[in-house]
Amino acid sequence: MKKSRENKKFKKIAFYVFLLIIMIILILILIHYFFASLFSWKGHQSYINSKEIYSIESWMSPNTIFRYFNISEDELFKELNISKTNSNLRTPLEKICKKNKIDCNLLVKKLDSEVKP
Repeated sequence: MKKSRENKKFKKIAFYVFLLIIMIILILILIHYFFASLFSWKGHQSYINSKEIYSIESWMSPNTIFRYFNISEDELFKELNISKTNSNLRTPLEKICKKNKIDCNLLVKKLDSEVKP
C-alpha cells in the first residue's frame, strides 16, 4: 500500500512538472514572437520616418500605402485582385502576392510607377 501511494504521488508530481515545462515553452515562444514583431514594427516605422523620398516595399500593407503614397484605393485593390476588408488592409503585400500567385517584384515596380507626385 505504501508503494501505491508513492507511485500515485510520483505520477502527480511528474504530471505537474510536465505541465510547468509546457507552460514555460509556450511563454518563451510568445515572448520571442512579441519581440520579433516589435523589432520589425520599429524597423518599419524608422524606415518610413527617416526617408524623405522612398518607394513602395513588399513588406508594406495596403493601409500603409494609402497613408504614405498617393495611390487610390480602387487602383490598388484592382491590382491586387482582393476585396477591401480590414484583414486585407493590414496584410503585407508579400502575403497577398503569395496567396494570389502574383509576382511581388513586378507588382511593387508597377505600383511605384503609379505613385502620383
